[in-house]
Amino acid sequence: MRGECEKFAEKYTCFILVISYIDPASFTNQPEHCFDGDVTRVALAVQLLSSHPVLTSVVERVFSRCRDLSVRVLPPALTEAHASVGSEEPLLFLLDACSLRTDLGPLAARCRAQSPGSKFLALLPPGFAVAEEIRLFYWGIDGFLELHKNWQSELPKAVQSVLQGQPWVRREVLLAFVNHANSLLSTQSLRGHFLTAREGQVLQLLCRRLTNKEISSALGISERTAKFHVSNILSKLQRDDRRSLYPGTPVASASFPSPPSTGIPEATELAFPKR
Repeated sequence: MRGECEKFAEKYTCFILVISYIDPASFTNQPEHCFDGDVTRVALAVQLLSSHPVLTSVVERVFSRCRDLSVRVLPPALTEAHASVGSEEPLLFLLDACSLRTDLGPLAARCRAQSPGSKFLALLPPGFAVAEEIRLFYWGIDGFLELHKNWQSELPKAVQSVLQGQPWVRREVLLAFVNHANSLLSTQSLRGHFLTAREGQVLQLLCRRLTNKEISSALGISERTAKFHVSNILSKLQRDDRRSLYPGTPVASASFPSPPSTGIPEATELAFPKR
């Protein structure tokens, strides 16, 4: 399975998240839905945001028994105000959708702005809507774990995947991401101004609402360079601002000929490995 993932990542690098926290080569057992990427920073601590005492206790017990993850578990926070945000180190936030009475998307954005480089894994009630997962993925949440009967055994795998920069999401979420990327890239092909590999990486982060500062931190470049890439991307894709890159944002219609093939297969043709 790892060989298949490597081939997929090489071919579709512009459409898959590329930010990693831990060198994938340092792990021998990777989850099935894996996509390698560039190595940047290491998340040193896990912060659980939950007001549910039973869930908090179970999560702490899972981490105490797991010897495969080199992470430091911070005391759980009942609310955003109690979380250990604002530190210089990136954190892995576990967001309890069952008890937090707030939209997880903007919550993740606020936490990431205060602790740049942080990652997010949402703990969801069973039967959570796929459409909502897709929406939260575009808010920068990196993984989703439903609290079904096997969730305790899956939690360490999900954490490891997210720390490696590999999204722990359903196949449908990644398909939606690829479809959206294809729709954006079809615009650039009309004029023959194609994105560079670095601009492709920046585009992925732009679509997930990261700021220039967050992009510079994620890719290890200066904020000025990130701003330069963003400007080039908007110009090549004929967009007025970064908000127009988000899914569902209307774009002014124009009369263009049918775009030539980008060489990228439709999302329905991609063979994503299953969880």
